Amino acid sequence: MAGNNFTPFQIAIKKNEPQAPQSAKKSAESEPQPIRSQEIKVEPQKEKQLSPEVAQYVKHHEETVKIPAVLKEIGVVADAKDQPIEDVVEGPVLPMTDQQIADGLKKPANMSIRWLSLFLLYLLQQAHYTIKTVHGQVKRIVKP
Repeated sequence: MAGNNFTPFQIAIKKNEPQAPQSAKKSAESEPQPIRSQEIKVEPQKEKQLSPEVAQYVKHHEETVKIPAVLKEIGVVADAKDQPIEDVVEGPVLPMTDQQIADGLKKPANMSIRWLSLFLLYLLQQAHYTIKTVHGQVKRIVKP
């Protein structure tokens, strides 16, 4: 064998000049900057005045908690921080309740409600939730 069987790579590299990869340069320049918390200003919402056409259909609910007389005798006092408690379900919103999903999982495999329940359980599991029956009540819990 008389000659070299490779292409020399020294001609592709400039002498005495360190080179960084092109992808590293571009990613550092195009990286988004974090949002500063001082820039965000939240203003409290004011109650809107309703037009007479709409006002006849709207019912105003009090936002303070009424304490029964029995609890007042014990010494419970209403606080300004008291807010009505809402039943908020964590996780994705599904077209069936958790109880209906649990009941559907007990149905025969040839029924469509079983397949829908399995699919909704799959969606819950993708969001790291599952359904568990505790003392006869179906609860949605977060997977560890």
